[in-house]
Amino acid sequence: MKRLLVFKACSAAVVASLAIAPLAAGAGESTGTNLELGPFTGFILPDKRLTATRDPGAEPTLGLRLGGTLGYHWNWFAGVQAANFSTRTVAGDVAMLGGRLGAEFLIEPGRRAESFIAGGWGYTKMTFDGATDYTSGFASVGIGQNVRLDARTRLRWEVRVDRMLADDGLRGHDLTHPQATLGFNWSLGKVGRDPDNDGILGRRDRCRDTPAGATVDSRGCPMDTDADTIPDGLDACADTPAGWAVGPSGCPLDSDGDGTADARDACPATAKGVLVDDNGCPMDGDADGVPDGLDRCPETLKGIEVDERGCFLDADEDGVYDGLGMDRCPGTPKGTKVDRFGCPV
Repeated sequence: MKRLLVFKACSAAVVASLAIAPLAAGAGESTGTNLELGPFTGFILPDKRLTATRDPGAEPTLGLRLGGTLGYHWNWFAGVQAANFSTRTVAGDVAMLGGRLGAEFLIEPGRRAESFIAGGWGYTKMTFDGATDYTSGFASVGIGQNVRLDARTRLRWEVRVDRMLADDGLRGHDLTHPQATLGFNWSLGKVGRDPDNDGILGRRDRCRDTPAGATVDSRGCPMDTDADTIPDGLDACADTPAGWAVGPSGCPLDSDGDGTADARDACPATAKGVLVDDNGCPMDGDADGVPDGLDRCPETLKGIEVDERGCFLDADEDGVYDGLGMDRCPGTPKGTKVDRFGCPV
């Protein structure tokens, strides 16, 4: 029967694409979506005026799609599709073979799942078992998604409606065919290059020199959550307050290395090793003029004169403070045992 021959021919084309498309995709070293090919299958709900039934039921359909990139938000597509319908008319069962050409508008390009709105124009031929063949142009609208599985493979689903637009229609009526399809697409050859390897391909990449490792948005441009000019993914401190100066790693500058960012360091030239307060200024617990962290004697009594180590003055090193007249024998030989006044016992 004619309708079986048509359906078998389309089935053979789909099977061939399953074998050829992955091999063609693997031939190139780069990845992309500038040109892609893939089969689809699904169900079509024939118009009840065609089948002469109140509830015609869904019929399987097979097809083959070729597509490519037009611009950042746009794809083009072309495809063929076949289906068989059982009818209760004297014309017998019918085989449908159609072709479609159109464009898709991508709502959020570059995402792993790209939603789209599709529209196009096509031409179909219906071959009846017991009647004259019927041909008609049709308009097509639909919605769906392209879901990226890997660099070259996409899962595609679509829900659409085809409306036949013949001058005289079929028995005086135009026909409407809702349908749902699911398929795969494979990119072909060395197309849609990704020079910066950010996962955004071809014309959809508005920033083609993104640094390696940077997180990008759907346009392929680096994201910078804290607006410090260091892209997310390379920014070791991704929550830096607005306006703070940062270093190459994206972390706030700390010129004196005291742990307080320059942006709020009231003492930006603190010596290394000094303990600082919340404002980045040196702390001096015993108020002897030698900052904590460098003070070897951090509990010196208030008012006691100290040396550069923060310890009280003791020229003869007998353990008795020189000042306030406490050491009455300031020249005691080193190692001599002294009393509390610093004099030899």
